[in-house]
Amino acid sequence: MDEELLQFFIKLGKIHKKYKFLSNAETKIVEANSNVFIFERFVPSDEDSGFIRKRKNKERMLIAVNRLENEVKISVPEAYEKSKNILELNATGNTISSYGIIIKSFS
Repeated sequence: MDEELLQFFIKLGKIHKKYKFLSNAETKIVEANSNVFIFERFVPSDEDSGFIRKRKNKERMLIAVNRLENEVKISVPEAYEKSKNILELNATGNTISSYGIIIKSFS
């Protein structure tokens, strides 16, 4: 059994349990290329406008995944610059190492 992979999925399960809005959240792809895959999970509301959602409840999450063996620095949408990183795997700040992931949340 791959203990590291098991711990990763346990962490994801805890995030899903803590952030209940994910059960009903929609997905919007922010960036997808050979280097990174970045998407946003959010609960739609009447206040949605523009590329990044602006809502009173602020239930949204940005997930960024490095698809390469090389380190990448991601550009985080302005709305997420001051958000909290709730998960960093092979990542620090906005730099993601080989096959790493960053999850940022407002909720």
